[in-house]
Amino acid sequence: MSGTENQELEVDHPSYMTVLGLLPPYELEDIKVAYRDKAKLAHPDHGGDPAEFMRLKEAYDQAVEYYEYRGSRRAWIAAQVEQYIRQEEVITEVLRRGGRVEIERLEWIEKSWGEGFSYLADRLRHIYLRNMTDGDTFIKFLSDQKLAYLAGLDISGSKASNQSLLLIADFEVLRWLDVSGTGIKRRTLQTIVNKLQSLEWLNVRNTRMGWIGRLLFRPPSTCKVVTEVSPIIEPGSQTIEFQDLPWHE
Repeated sequence: MSGTENQELEVDHPSYMTVLGLLPPYELEDIKVAYRDKAKLAHPDHGGDPAEFMRLKEAYDQAVEYYEYRGSRRAWIAAQVEQYIRQEEVITEVLRRGGRVEIERLEWIEKSWGEGFSYLADRLRHIYLRNMTDGDTFIKFLSDQKLAYLAGLDISGSKASNQSLLLIADFEVLRWLDVSGTGIKRRTLQTIVNKLQSLEWLNVRNTRMGWIGRLLFRPPSTCKVVTEVSPIIEPGSQTIEFQDLPWHE
């Protein structure tokens, strides 16, 4: 590897490589070994923190993507197109309904290859779509798109069946969830949080849990459960520097 290439990697070194404890130059096998070593300690079955394990897994997925991008840009583009199309369909639908989306842009791709191609790597991170009268329709639509990077979902005040709300458990890296003002029941919510081990913040204000349900509810120790009035959110689309909890303390 030339000095120029090595310098480029150092400048554009993504933060998730740091999570894995890697410094350039590295190969795909280095990424896999680093992940395995850290996963042994971080896995919940070995006493690790579930949220930390999910961050490690996400870092691994992104590190592999980074490596593949560097290795073959043509193959990387081909792999991104389908995901990009699904994500754009969701964004269009949320905006059509008057909601808000927040999108993470991977700066190292934009710096390395230009703004046009960097859009393929955009990550839909947060969706705010409140007071839906047909929540079942939207939640089913959202689940069908299989968004791999959705970290926050606000459907407060929406009407949806508990059967549909169970589909929220499909979003494995979800870190905050606002179901305040919905008809969600304790059993449904318990099933969801049992599957979403990365969940850190949950708003259950004015749900069908009731005070007895809250006493029986058993969220993970890493999840903060609140009963707060959801802050005002302006409709539209915004590019963000990704954070786990954008407006929650």
